[in-house]
Amino acid sequence: MIKVDTHRIHYDGITAVGSSGSDPSDVATAVRMIAEGKIDPGNFVVKCGGMDTVLSLIDAVRNRKINGKGIIYPHARALLTDVKDWNLKMERAFLEKYLVNR
Repeated sequence: MIKVDTHRIHYDGITAVGSSGSDPSDVATAVRMIAEGKIDPGNFVVKCGGMDTVLSLIDAVRNRKINGKGIIYPHARALLTDVKDWNLKMERAFLEKYLVNR
């Protein structure tokens, strides 16, 4: 666990970069399999919400309360919501409903 000065990131333009721990070839393989229809990435998304729910999602992941991925839309105001079979149509409907400053 590290402490991050978000003030510096926001106001001083500091860039924070992370890693998934995957090798670039793993990412290329996953992208190829998605393009070929062998993997549906939407099946791995189980929660989505707005920026106000970041801490709830982090808590859920940290305490292994979810088995999948969560998406946070910083430009939306929405509670952390359970989703199933997430896809582009669902994402568009979610953003249409919860987007801030349209």
